[in-house]
Amino acid sequence: MESDQSHHSRSRRLARECAFQALYMTHVGQAEAAEALETILLRQKFVPEAETFLRTLIGGTLQHQVALDNQISQNLRDWQLERLAVTDLIALRLAAFEIYNLPGMPPKVSVSQAVILAKSYGSEESGRFVNGVLGSLLKQSPKANWDPSQEDRPEWDDPYEASPAPDDESDQTDEEQVISEGSQEYEDVLRAGPWVIRRPE
Repeated sequence: MESDQSHHSRSRRLARECAFQALYMTHVGQAEAAEALETILLRQKFVPEAETFLRTLIGGTLQHQVALDNQISQNLRDWQLERLAVTDLIALRLAAFEIYNLPGMPPKVSVSQAVILAKSYGSEESGRFVNGVLGSLLKQSPKANWDPSQEDRPEWDDPYEASPAPDDESDQTDEEQVISEGSQEYEDVLRAGPWVIRRPE
């Protein structure tokens, strides 16, 4: 019997957020990648293509973590990788993976979605910090001179992804993704399985 996929998400944006949560579990909760993925998929269903994208983000980011951290470190200026907030680091790793390993993903999308994640799980300062680091990293990456004709937008994807320019100092991100502290959405999005993502006090 085939499962009803009418409520399965087609959104790369949501898959990216779930990948962020799974990577947090592996980093803070010391969960295995498979365990973290299973926890995510128990509460959020995706169409097969979106689930594949989710798996690619999790597996690829973990597989290339050493190389990604090296690229990030080169663009931290006066900061050290070990001093970064976990949520900022995971947002940076995800975006760096997309920039270096997903050739058809527009870099502005990767950067803007990382900024949204950093702001949602961290703070306004986190968003600006991640934006600045990725803006610098992007200039040194293969996508520095991105040609929009290279974009690979799958037909299955939700058509909406915010994409402000990575060097946009106003840090304009999509208001629909801002989560109000204290709301039910805020509580739901902070809880990732048995681990809880907390804002800094």
